Amino acid sequence: MEITGPWDPRMDLVLEHLCKIADGLEDGIRALPSAEVKAASSALYSNVSAVSSTLYKVCRDTNTRCSSQAIGSLLRTIIEASISVFAFCRDPPIRAALFLNYACVLKFRHQVNSMGNIGCPYLPASRYDPARVGLAKASAKKDLLRCGADYLEKKPRGGKTVTDLLVEATTDGSEHPKWFRDHWFPEQSRADVLAFEQMAWLDDVLYKWLCSCVHSDIWAASPLSGMERPNVAILGLQFWGASVLRLSEALGLRLDPEDANFLRDTFYKGLQWKPSMP
Repeated sequence: MEITGPWDPRMDLVLEHLCKIADGLEDGIRALPSAEVKAASSALYSNVSAVSSTLYKVCRDTNTRCSSQAIGSLLRTIIEASISVFAFCRDPPIRAALFLNYACVLKFRHQVNSMGNIGCPYLPASRYDPARVGLAKASAKKDLLRCGADYLEKKPRGGKTVTDLLVEATTDGSEHPKWFRDHWFPEQSRADVLAFEQMAWLDDVLYKWLCSCVHSDIWAASPLSGMERPNVAILGLQFWGASVLRLSEALGLRLDPEDANFLRDTFYKGLQWKPSMP
């Protein structure tokens, strides 16, 4: 199925205004005194901006077909990126390191998976011998032993310590990558992060619905089908705007008051709802 309908040129005026806001935020991030907070903020902002701008361009190009499944996949990724922004904004000085160091979990999982698949089309034996991959895994293991405790889901029992679990999880030949959580933030789930922002409904009504697009199940093409291009584009921009507002507030970056009110009233508050609200 497809996203249909003509493009509304007024959307481009909205985007032009948002780009000016983005320039100010980017300047503020570059001027942050903490290298860790600067690196994390830049990556988080880049993630939500890159995907939302891609969704916008796909919706805008009326000369090409606009797959509802592709758009749904992009939109779910935008929501993921916004959730990371919201989680980070709860305590940037502490959570910057959490966000950046989670790379140790991802790299370790990748290297463990690679070791068992050398010779596959993506890892040809002519370029990826076991020794080379083993060195990469050893490097990932070293990083995981250093900061992986922050991401352990498995709890120490029977007199074991966190250090014992880390050593056991990274023992060559019997690794346990699944002992580490699948997201970098300390909240139990994405839904918990959204609930803190008064956006709990998004998980049930939109995020889980859009999982069909990503999983290519029987309903994959159904979410968003029948929606018009401008409506989908503005939905993507709404998450971008909410993320920019929260970053500016959490990092103490000054936005023009009129711009801040625009982002808050038009984008951020539009995502807030709970059953008790009228």
